[in-house]
Amino acid sequence: MKRCREAGPGSRWLLRPAPAKIHSLGISELDVYNAVSKSNINIGGDVIVDNSQAYVVRGIGLLNDINEIKNIIIENINGFPVLIKDVADVEISNQPRLGQVGRSDDIILNGKRTIKDSTDVVEAIVLMRKGENAAQVIRALRNKIDFINRKVLPPDTQIVPYYNREDLISCITWWKVFCLSLFWYPSSCSTGGPH
Repeated sequence: MKRCREAGPGSRWLLRPAPAKIHSLGISELDVYNAVSKSNINIGGDVIVDNSQAYVVRGIGLLNDINEIKNIIIENINGFPVLIKDVADVEISNQPRLGQVGRSDDIILNGKRTIKDSTDVVEAIVLMRKGENAAQVIRALRNKIDFINRKVLPPDTQIVPYYNREDLISCITWWKVFCLSLFWYPSSCSTGGPH
């Protein structure tokens, strides 16, 4: 329904209707939904998936606590109000998790090669601007990561790169120099450049 202030960030109120109770009173699940929506002036809340992109849609409502939700009137039957708490349980729940990253590392433990699986890690991607010098960017990034690991993060938390283009960049740079040297002859200096 909306983020719940009582349980901190990442929490929400969860409404669990009891279909048997709802139908015994001659109302529908849609009546329950409409009653909550009208009381909350909420504009939805879900995830829209478009190709590989997920967009979170949330609206800000007016309900402030669980008791306000429980006391929403769904309908008046013979002069008696039917409340949400009569046909559903309302509780604090977690926001649905939208992604999880895992990692497997090849490590040597007690002299034996083994795989260490981490089922929940934080992932970040560093993008380089077009036209920048890759070697300089990687060097600056390495220095910044070293600083953050030493001075900012707690001892049990570290940034550990798992894909580093530094070796690739230096290998390509070496290969370019090598290839150019094959086509550059001392006699070409008098002609103004490579052939």
